[in-house]
Amino acid sequence: MRFPIFPWQHGYPPTWRGRYARLNRIEQNLMTVYLEVFEKDISEVWYDVRTDGQPEHLQRALPTDITDDPAMLRMWWHQNAKRIDAVTLQKGRYRIVELRDTTGPQTLGELTQYQTLARAQWPELPWGQTILVTRHFDILIMRVLTDQGFAVYKPGDPHP
Repeated sequence: MRFPIFPWQHGYPPTWRGRYARLNRIEQNLMTVYLEVFEKDISEVWYDVRTDGQPEHLQRALPTDITDDPAMLRMWWHQNAKRIDAVTLQKGRYRIVELRDTTGPQTLGELTQYQTLARAQWPELPWGQTILVTRHFDILIMRVLTDQGFAVYKPGDPHP
């Protein structure tokens, strides 16, 4: 199945409930709950968004003397780019959505990396707050996440 390519193709509507790209069952459940709660605010959703921070999606050159094969170049980029679980268009702003059953220090680093690279790759897009959807979290990591400006949604909490 081929998924829409962000941001050049329209994403899925928030009511779409097919198999989300590369999400395990727990992440799929978190995404379904998130979409049900925020559906009125979301107009489009993209899954499995890749970014390497390069404007216009330009691929970096491979180390010299490896290959000139276009298929190998694409494969190299897909293996080395960072994969964002989802991007939503909410109230005219793009939001990175990260889905985690349990949140730890690695999550903070990944959110910072995804946000930095996506905003560098697509600086012309109006970016909103990056959101973490999680069921379990360490209170100290939660403090750092909120201090750094990330939004956090725990299923069952009221709509913020």
